[in-house]
Amino acid sequence: MAITGGLLLAVAAGAIAQSTPKRAARIVLFSTGRPETHSYLTEAFRMAMRELGYVEGRDVVYSYRWADGRMDRVSQLASEIARDNPDIVITGTALSTRAVVEAAPGAAVVMAYGSDPVGNQLVASLARPGGRVTGLSNLGEGIVPKMLELLRAMVPKAGR
Repeated sequence: MAITGGLLLAVAAGAIAQSTPKRAARIVLFSTGRPETHSYLTEAFRMAMRELGYVEGRDVVYSYRWADGRMDRVSQLASEIARDNPDIVITGTALSTRAVVEAAPGAAVVMAYGSDPVGNQLVASLARPGGRVTGLSNLGEGIVPKMLELLRAMVPKAGR
């Protein structure tokens, strides 16, 4: 969790550094979940940004979009995000990432968690994503065989 948070912070901080220095960077945190189930993550992110020296209201302004588990709302929320014209959108799933990519062509997108971004055509490759989508993936090309290889090494006599 700490490594994931650190990587996400590094990506977001880099994107902020590229935004216009005359105004606060506008960051939208977009989740298909509910605020009450993700509040610890959003607060940890905000606290870490403060520790990095970003002052809320001066350097960065946050807004949130929550689908509350209703996947049918994702496209509508992505359209709302596009109208707000944010600098950075932090997404939680491949579905929300895809919706933002299609609705908000000017925003940089950081995936906090994405499944198979190459297979979902969100990035060109894991080594060189290209475009405006970056972030973390839970499942990269070739990782499952590697996981099985590690499991076999740890438990060589396992049959199942």
